[in-house]
Amino acid sequence: MLQEILDIVKFWLDKGVDGFRVDAVPHMYEDQRFLDHAPSAERPPEALPDEYRYWENTYTYNLPQVLDALAAIRKLCDEYSATDNKTRFGHRHQSIKCIVS
Repeated sequence: MLQEILDIVKFWLDKGVDGFRVDAVPHMYEDQRFLDHAPSAERPPEALPDEYRYWENTYTYNLPQVLDALAAIRKLCDEYSATDNKTRFGHRHQSIKCIVS
């Protein structure tokens, strides 16, 4: 999957785009064992099993591969930025727990 993302980023960089907005980054990867999530001990009492907040989401949220993917995308963007000094890769303010947990 990562190579496909890099190919798409490169395609658009070659077209001259200045940068990208990427949402839902913590959800880029899913554990390939496709395990069921456990109910969250911190779920609100009104949360229902069909709601995202009901579950721990440990197998689909902020897996280690996410940071590797971001590093690869950053490296590609930086290669283009080295030629014209444009900043193409940044981040939205988010809690450090979300980024590195």
